[in-house]
Amino acid sequence: MSDNDLIQNLCGTWCSYYKPGKDEELACKGFIVVKQMMRNMVTIPFEKPDESDQARQLLSDSAARLASSLCPVCSFSAEDCDFADRLEGARPCGGFLLLMQFMEKKTVNIDDIRQLL
Repeated sequence: MSDNDLIQNLCGTWCSYYKPGKDEELACKGFIVVKQMMRNMVTIPFEKPDESDQARQLLSDSAARLASSLCPVCSFSAEDCDFADRLEGARPCGGFLLLMQFMEKKTVNIDDIRQLL
């Protein structure tokens, strides 16, 4: 899958911060991890769960473990990430949401993700 296809499937489907057509050189750490997983021949299902499932998952232990591992090493964390700053109502990036979905479905675990950080 090309980077453009990954951007469309991951960012376009999962990320509320993604702006099509914007020339963005930086990628969230979740995007980078998913890209690495694909290079390692992991099949990535990009189907998005409904909003109530996502809301429940954001309160899960998986989300807490992922946030403590992924967010501190993300290039957006220091300046641009309201989710990492724990602002009320802030949504995580699409890469975070997709990786959290994988963890909830037991497709990957936090150790698998940490190896790719």
